Amino acid sequence: MLPELGSNDEIESELNQSTRSCVYTRKKLLYIIICNLIIMSTVIPIIIIKMKVNDTETPPSPPPPTTMITENILTTTTTMTTMRTDYGLITTKNSSMFMTDTATTILPVSTPVPYCNTSKCRAIIAYYRKKGWHYDTAKLDECSHCPYTNNYQFTDSWLNMWYKEDFFIENSIGQDLEEKPLFTDVRYCAKACFERLNCTGFVRNKNIAVDANGECWLKNNITINRIVSHPEWHTFVLNMTL
Repeated sequence: MLPELGSNDEIESELNQSTRSCVYTRKKLLYIIICNLIIMSTVIPIIIIKMKVNDTETPPSPPPPTTMITENILTTTTTMTTMRTDYGLITTKNSSMFMTDTATTILPVSTPVPYCNTSKCRAIIAYYRKKGWHYDTAKLDECSHCPYTNNYQFTDSWLNMWYKEDFFIENSIGQDLEEKPLFTDVRYCAKACFERLNCTGFVRNKNIAVDANGECWLKNNITINRIVSHPEWHTFVLNMTL
């Protein structure tokens, strides 16, 4: 006997359930594929960006240049040779010299040391003074690395840049910057000369202490009309090489 078949409703219900199961499975697979695509579209650009960053990284800076010094030593070798002749034993001395490289020293190249440009600093101070302005070397680029000074102060570092010469200007006609001398100590006499570009030095009495007030003659030329080893007067000159 043949098995009994269910009703049409039962058959249709089973078909619908199978169809829904297939549709659900397909949707699930499609969802997984879409998720994978989203992940790949996010990760791949990040990897590409990292590769570009690594390619554009700045290479490490090379080491500072060095200077190689090779020390050579001259070596002398002496040998003694004894020969028997008809006249007896004769001893001779033979010397040989050869050059050997003993050591190699690598020294770093030195960098220039900042220094005070006295001429530039003096020029800007003279310009400020001519304009009637107040100056402060701490605020002037031209006086970088120079001792500090301003309108009212002249430090020991500047004062130590002056040195005494044992001569006196015999004929002061045309060589004095002022018709009358200043009456002050050495510090402010040096300051007054430093602030004037045409001042090359000043003359002062030997018998007056450096911190005591006395006559001070500013000069625009100290190379002519000199009297060496004058008993009363000597000249102060600025060392422009410092």
